[in-house]
Amino acid sequence: MRAGQQLLETFARRPGLFHGLLATPPGWRTFVAFCQGRAGFDDLLSRVPVRVALGVLAGLPRRRSAHPR
Repeated sequence: MRAGQQLLETFARRPGLFHGLLATPPGWRTFVAFCQGRAGFDDLLSRVPVRVALGVLAGLPRRRSAHPR
């Protein structure tokens, strides 16, 4: 549950960068493995490159909305 929450928080913070990471060959392979049930959230977060990427994204400030309410 914690792994899923961490991924969701990171995605909500910087969705464009998150998608950009998925568009790389390693990101795409990881996404496919997840979709095919060969990897779970906890499996993903056990990989050092994934933890590093999430750490970097989590440390970035939230992107300000182009259309403030």
